[in-house]
Amino acid sequence: MDAKSDAEWFSPEELAAAREDYLQEQEKEQPSPQVKLRYAIALAKSRKRDDKYRAIGILEDLLNQGYAPKESLYWIALTLCGLGEYRASRSYCERLLRMEPSHMKAQLLHKRIKEVVAKEDGVVGVSIFGAVVVAGLALKFLFRR
Repeated sequence: MDAKSDAEWFSPEELAAAREDYLQEQEKEQPSPQVKLRYAIALAKSRKRDDKYRAIGILEDLLNQGYAPKESLYWIALTLCGLGEYRASRSYCERLLRMEPSHMKAQLLHKRIKEVVAKEDGVVGVSIFGAVVVAGLALKFLFRR
């Protein structure tokens, strides 16, 4: 399974079931981290941006508790990437790769993020260059008078 297939959507029924389990666990003195992780992944796979941000919050909570750090880091990175927050995503991905350099899904995701960021940086660079050229031509025109 690659990074792209991990992001496939949960059905509304699957998300509702995960939410129900999560809410039941929240009533306990010690909620199950497994249930929290399952719910966070379901939220991460949702099509709604708010759900994705909620997933990141739960995953960061699990990460701070030391529960499933590799899986939490991966899902945070994948979710941030899906939200277009590539630099933050890359940071989490790199944390995971420092923990486990051979993590194939993280390697693929990191490569994809680097490609997108490089492309974005290239577009910004071309835009800046274009603006400098236009400004230079405008100044040349003004000083000719």
